[in-house]
Amino acid sequence: MRQEVEHLLVSSMGDVGDSGGLIASAPSFNRRAIIAAVFNQAGDPLIGTKAYTDIRDYLSIAPDGFEAARHGAVVRTLAEFEPPWGGRELVLAALGPARVAVNWRLPEDIAEVAGRGAGIVLLTAMPASDEQVLIGACQAFGLNGLETRVALGAVRAGDIQPIARIAQVSPNTAKEALAGAMRKVGVTRRAALVGRLSLVALGTVPKDSHPSWLSDAWGLTVRQAQIAGLIGNGISRGDVATALGLGQAVVRKELEAIYQTFGVTTAAGLARKLAESLAVRWLTEATAGDIGFDDEWSEPLSILRTKQGRRVSYSDYGPRSGRPTLVLHSASSNRPVSRALLRALHGAGRRVIAIDRPGFGLTDDFRRSREVRARMVAAVQDTLEVLDKLNIAQADIVSRHTPLAVRCHVLAPERFGVIVLVNPGLPAVMDTRRSGLSGFSKTIFEANPWAIRQTLRGVAAHMSIPRLARLLRTWMRDSPADRAAAENPELVRDYFRGVRMFGTGRVSGCVAELIERIREGPIEPLPFYNQWRILVGSSDILYDPSEMTAFWRPRLPGATIREVRGAGRLLPYSHPEAIVEALES
Repeated sequence: MRQEVEHLLVSSMGDVGDSGGLIASAPSFNRRAIIAAVFNQAGDPLIGTKAYTDIRDYLSIAPDGFEAARHGAVVRTLAEFEPPWGGRELVLAALGPARVAVNWRLPEDIAEVAGRGAGIVLLTAMPASDEQVLIGACQAFGLNGLETRVALGAVRAGDIQPIARIAQVSPNTAKEALAGAMRKVGVTRRAALVGRLSLVALGTVPKDSHPSWLSDAWGLTVRQAQIAGLIGNGISRGDVATALGLGQAVVRKELEAIYQTFGVTTAAGLARKLAESLAVRWLTEATAGDIGFDDEWSEPLSILRTKQGRRVSYSDYGPRSGRPTLVLHSASSNRPVSRALLRALHGAGRRVIAIDRPGFGLTDDFRRSREVRARMVAAVQDTLEVLDKLNIAQADIVSRHTPLAVRCHVLAPERFGVIVLVNPGLPAVMDTRRSGLSGFSKTIFEANPWAIRQTLRGVAAHMSIPRLARLLRTWMRDSPADRAAAENPELVRDYFRGVRMFGTGRVSGCVAELIERIREGPIEPLPFYNQWRILVGSSDILYDPSEMTAFWRPRLPGATIREVRGAGRLLPYSHPEAIVEALES
């Protein structure tokens, strides 16, 4: 068993943190697993793959997706899958007019019909969608009929009782057949059986099931990525602890955090989630980015090597046809964009792009510099190189970090259009708000800036969604708007996505920027520019709205300043429509 664990560690993790696994080509999929169809304008299917025809009676597609595609839009939508064996799944799918979809990776017969230029194309992939695909995976491992039936049940259900019902055998017979199936597949636990069959059904080689993106794309620490990969391969907690030289209590605690991150409760659920994440990644690649990206946990991660050799991480949420819009993260979060804001921007026909600044996420730090202007110049250069790579001549900006937005305008004004500042901060010497928990924290950090690193690492290392929910409620108690917003579970999960990368220890950028905010000197007025928009939450807990308005009005002459009633520090999460209005006005 130890040799098996060591082999999985070597073959599945590779060089964790290296960009090679992140920018590898999309996985090659089994053509039978591809759900694709062409519909006429009324929504009636003209042709479909076997995977589609086998499940079309159980697959419901939102009517508004067809309506948008009829008008020429490419949309991502959630299709509802309710199979006869029970359960309900939501499947990410792409819908688009045929004249656009001909550029997607489609099966030849589907592409031929789409190439005639009329109709609407559906494309998705789902590991458990086609029973024949899964049966083929079982046959590849030499499973007999009974073993195949219980293996299919294991993919669709977690416990032995529902597996037995699906296979129409007794629980004891199901256990014996599962044991035989696991021996033939070469695994010792049910989770590994689910993971390997799902991956083979998708056409992906099992050894590639858990590459380094477990650490990078999902914000796991190296240790958590190793544990997730091993548990997903069916290794027991005890064997994982032995192989990694950890106590079982440590593995149990880390596994709780991993389950929180992936939104699952069992090892089999984790194995299935890892396989499904490959399907989402493939779908994004197969549509050449046309559908955008809106997954609850993972991010559409790309890595750019700059001309100076630094690594820059960014997310292009698409769609490619939209108006390019950069979302600049705050000093205390990383690049993930909240789903509420993402939905609002996509709804306005915008292509959303987010980039980690130096020292954040997977972006290399800039010479460990604590001087914010040098860091911001490097961040602008990174931004321009990403735009060049994506062939984007100009982009609008939604900024939760004012220094970078200002530097972008100063250094490359022709590359940026409308710039929306959300709750722009104040230099410490101009900030009089010292009430409440946030005011107390500012006072402590201003007196001892180096406490920021220790505090941030301590909080992030033990962060979980329930802990974060409690922390937000406490932190936001002085803002009625934010306190109400913090009760939204989706908002809490999105906030967690924005800060979870700090748990990996990558905090240098955050620390440097927070310290610089404390030491920040005078800010000179910028030349007149009438495309600045400033949004100020009426109950911001960090800064007084009237002070923000009074400070920025003379420094950004020509800017439109609006106080958003009923919003606070969490404005990008709770009031995304205000941001869209500012961009479009």
